[in-house]
Amino acid sequence: RRLIAHTRLTLSLLQSGWYQTTLIPKDTRPTTVPNGFFLGANVINITRQTARVLIMNIRVRFDDLNKVPEITREIERYLKNHAAVVQPPNRPIRVHLRDVQPDHGNIRVEAHSHITKKDLFLAANQEITLAVFEIVDRFSTGPAWPIGCYDGMKGSERYR
Repeated sequence: RRLIAHTRLTLSLLQSGWYQTTLIPKDTRPTTVPNGFFLGANVINITRQTARVLIMNIRVRFDDLNKVPEITREIERYLKNHAAVVQPPNRPIRVHLRDVQPDHGNIRVEAHSHITKKDLFLAANQEITLAVFEIVDRFSTGPAWPIGCYDGMKGSERYR
């Protein structure tokens, strides 16, 4: 069985014939598609992928913006020493302050993992995410809660 991804669908190939192909989506109901459909479709064989992408967006309080260089260095150091992360120059590891919003700063973390099996990748992603947030917690003075976001009702704030 091969996997086929099309517009957010992941399908398993059950049977490929001269005129039509039978696919099995997540709900396991077979779907028969005319082969002409694949002429204009962007079909990706995900069984040939060599890496999965780890992406995190981390909110940082204004009070902690001066600690961003230390935070990003420590996160990058952690990722460069993690066995599941593909190392440069094969794939980049990017950790940087992406932007500053009215109530917080955003650190963007991007890396690739050589683990392509979904369940194994999700476990590695969870481990890495928890470790990264532990690093942020070590350097920060607290969570970057949204502030000053009004829902239109006079004097009422959605977030505190």
